[in-house]
Amino acid sequence: MGAETVIKKIEEKAAAECEAIRASAAAKAEQLKNSILAEAEAKANSVIENENEKARLLLMRGKQQSTLEKRIRTLDHRHTLIDGIKAETLSRLNGETAENKLLLYTRYVENSGISGKVTVSAAENELHLYRDGRVLQLWSKRLSELTGADTVLTLDETPAEISGGVILRGEIYDIDLSSEAIVEEVFANNEKAISDKLFGEGA
Repeated sequence: MGAETVIKKIEEKAAAECEAIRASAAAKAEQLKNSILAEAEAKANSVIENENEKARLLLMRGKQQSTLEKRIRTLDHRHTLIDGIKAETLSRLNGETAENKLLLYTRYVENSGISGKVTVSAAENELHLYRDGRVLQLWSKRLSELTGADTVLTLDETPAEISGGVILRGEIYDIDLSSEAIVEEVFANNEKAISDKLFGEGA
């Protein structure tokens, strides 16, 4: 075999090895490129999913916040309306005639069930209703009959800080029968009926 032939074969072998190395490198490069692209795509999809979830949560929270604020405004409006009606009711009660007031107070006193020695505190503008003693004697008699215990009511000349009604100060406990307490009790006992009347059934 001549020198030229040997050299040619060496060159051919070298070229073949170079081509194999190049092809292997190209394949590895393509594989690496695909791996990088797949990883980048996965990361991009993950970011998109995370951002979409954040957007969904923000939207949901926004709707919840809006709904909550609307409910709060509605409740505030209702409370304001009911408070206004309570104030109007209290004003009308305090503006009633002495006869009508005493009829109402008598019913609450009789239902109080208090007995023994009881001091009656009244609003300054209503003290005159009790000074002659007749109302307190009537209440004492009725409570004695209803409770079965001797009950004596006496007037405290010091005005109570109420707009109307009375406060019964017993030996063990006190009972608030002021106009304010009476109005609150009426509204508490009839809350659903009042709400249905003002805002509709089941509101």
